[in-house]
Amino acid sequence: MFDTSDEAMTAGALYAENQSLLNNGNEQCGLTYAQGGQFSFTVTAMGSYAGCQPADALANIPAGAVEAGGYHSHGVYDPAYANERFSGQPGDSFGDVQWSSRNGVPLSVATPGGLVIIYYPGSACQDFMNGYPLGTGTTIPTRP
Repeated sequence: MFDTSDEAMTAGALYAENQSLLNNGNEQCGLTYAQGGQFSFTVTAMGSYAGCQPADALANIPAGAVEAGGYHSHGVYDPAYANERFSGQPGDSFGDVQWSSRNGVPLSVATPGGLVIIYYPGSACQDFMNGYPLGTGTTIPTRP
């Protein structure tokens, strides 16, 4: 259990990346949830080479808990993720940014290079929790 939603989303994304490395490089994903004033994350659901649906882990949220966000890894071997960013930004047909905006909850991602980013749909900003750019905590606007 974690004190903040961001902590749970960061830990969940790092856990998903580790599970991706153990499972043929396929994306892994899940949900974060709030319960009793604290936050945690579900076990991962396995996706495909280049996609995973966090809502597939909905059944793993404990009774009485409330969904707080989603988390996922990016596939280890997919060259589209070499730039380590959220999918669904300008030039993409669909992806992470649209999922987060459609579901109204933040979404975190951990990439093979160890970067963890959280996207917040209301502000259309992403917060670098771990990794580049220098100065963890930098907020950079994006356009869904």
